[in-house]
Amino acid sequence: EVTKDLADWQKQGEYPETEDDFLAVVKSRKFFDMDAINEMRRNVRQPVLPSGKDDLSRKYSGLVKIFQLPVIGEKYLVATDPSDGKEDPHGIIVLDKGGNQVAESHGKTPADLCAQIHHDLIILYNNALNTFELNARAGGIFLEKLELLETPNQAKSITIKGGDLKVDDKNHGWWTSGQLLDKLLWNLEEGVRLRQLNICSKDCLDEMANFIVPEGGQPQKVKGGHDDYIDALSRVWFLKRFLKTGVKSMMSFSYKET
Repeated sequence: EVTKDLADWQKQGEYPETEDDFLAVVKSRKFFDMDAINEMRRNVRQPVLPSGKDDLSRKYSGLVKIFQLPVIGEKYLVATDPSDGKEDPHGIIVLDKGGNQVAESHGKTPADLCAQIHHDLIILYNNALNTFELNARAGGIFLEKLELLETPNQAKSITIKGGDLKVDDKNHGWWTSGQLLDKLLWNLEEGVRLRQLNICSKDCLDEMANFIVPEGGQPQKVKGGHDDYIDALSRVWFLKRFLKTGVKSMMSFSYKET
């Protein structure tokens, strides 16, 4: 059976069972450039097997996947979509400054444990510049844990007000309004389409391949699917624009709808 190894959300996107499901698929389009997604599939990698202090995969029972160990002097970026560990998984993506994925974490964990994983990845990857989604109760717990851990190099908060992207020098975490989410997603779509990223995680690419734009609607996951990888990836890719100048010099700039 073709669908036996597919998750329910993949079946919905690729092999709809009901007429309503079929019509929903027909009246939608893929959000990401599928030629770019398929090109990245050719570079899918298996996690490496670190040892000692670098072995976060073993420490967190497989929740962390390391695709490339950190290089001395290299700059990295990390972003997290926290969860409460009940319904949705968390998503963490680590990129190098060239847009290459080097690590990830994904799974259903309480927000405080997710924050500890985030922190450990920051430390492993040379005190990487980092951020996270602040929305909901999970975001608040996540922030409190990072403050307790004294996680270094956290990016400042950003918001969109009156069409402008504003930086809040006093706070951390990104509270995601509809406007900011739209900006993050379309910025990621452009980066994928222009081949500016290299994602090597099969699970992340599968999620991206099933992210759709319904007729007359907004970009979204398919019925029964998840968007945790995409949320984390959209944040870490947007964060990259602040890497050269450094977090302390992040300035406001005009935001225009694309």
